[in-house]
Amino acid sequence: IYGPAGAGKSAIARAISEALAESGHLGASFFFQRGDPECSNPYLVFPTIAYQLGYSRPSLMTRIVDAVKRYTQDGQTQGIAGQAQHLFINILRACVDEVPLVLVLDGIDECSNS
Repeated sequence: IYGPAGAGKSAIARAISEALAESGHLGASFFFQRGDPECSNPYLVFPTIAYQLGYSRPSLMTRIVDAVKRYTQDGQTQGIAGQAQHLFINILRACVDEVPLVLVLDGIDECSNS
């Protein structure tokens, strides 16, 4: 959704997320918020989505736990591209035949890191 600041884009995204959650189609959501360290940190997006996917799709929980173990086994984390691959893309490939799954990301322009 595009529009000027204050036009209600985030309100629409939240309403859509709530409706999707009620219908069982929301896989995960992340709402960036400028000025909030936890909600503007791009390095928290994929771990948060993986966490939410585990609860919205219990059948993915084992895959997510295994991915996190592999991802953090050496005590170091990778950049955002590595997070996306291991904690998001590989996991989503495992659920292509399940109920439709929607991810909602809002306020990406409010990310603290360009």
